[in-house]
Amino acid sequence: MSRDEVAVIGAGPAGVSAAVQLRRSGIDVKLYEADTVGGLVRNANLVENLVGFPEGIAGPELAARLAAHLVAADVEPRYERVLSVAHDDAFSIRTDRCEIQVRRLIIATGTEPLPLPAVSLPEPAMERVLYEVHTLAGLRGARVAIVGGGDAAFDYGLQLARRNDVLILNRSAQQRCLPLLWARASTCPALRYEGRATVRSIVARGDGVRIAYDGAHGRRELDADRVLVAVGRRPRLGFLDAALRDRVDELVGSGMLYLAGDVRNGSLRQVAIAAGDGLRAAMVVRRALDEEGLCAS
Repeated sequence: MSRDEVAVIGAGPAGVSAAVQLRRSGIDVKLYEADTVGGLVRNANLVENLVGFPEGIAGPELAARLAAHLVAADVEPRYERVLSVAHDDAFSIRTDRCEIQVRRLIIATGTEPLPLPAVSLPEPAMERVLYEVHTLAGLRGARVAIVGGGDAAFDYGLQLARRNDVLILNRSAQQRCLPLLWARASTCPALRYEGRATVRSIVARGDGVRIAYDGAHGRRELDADRVLVAVGRRPRLGFLDAALRDRVDELVGSGMLYLAGDVRNGSLRQVAIAAGDGLRAAMVVRRALDEEGLCAS
């Protein structure tokens, strides 16, 4: 067993933190990322609770800093999509480019969005219904409908309302966001909010879509250029094979597998917590390798 037999999947705050700490500990690490360094940080309007940034830091800027930190630590991400992970004596990782085996694995793949419930999307409308706000970064002068009523919906709305007209449709009568987000949204002239609004259908119309929804005063229709869905998220673990899914707790308990960041934290999805999780996982790996005599002092 050589010191490079550790892999990290995901290059958000947890994955970057783990990879940097492993490299600092003298451990060679393979870091896999399907898209871009930063993960869901790119969606954040302003990260305001990360200590050391009293004015907050925009999500895309923080993502760029994470990428710069990898460069400084001499960690080069492998931009490959992990297709499957299985486990026998070791973890077998198959990507869209290669297959490798590692003994220890840190999974920091974050979350994926839940689909819009009870709405069947015809194919022409699918490309206009999106789930990550960073995909709309270049949008200007458009009308955007956001479906959801939590922190993400309001954070996305405040971002997009800088250059677009935004309507948040929340099926609940009560918004579920932080009070400060509600206060900001309430004073933003380009952002409107409607509660008790349940989306029933979305169809393509011209270059945009037509949304039919049940509102507080009956059935209504709305034309929009794009729809952004923010109705919840779930751990991104679909690449684990069925046998491995049944053994996750066992492998975590044995110190072979580590789940770090949003992929394990439920509603506690915060940058600082994710980065701490990655750091902790890397330190535990180092300790285990020390005990096995596999790390240089």
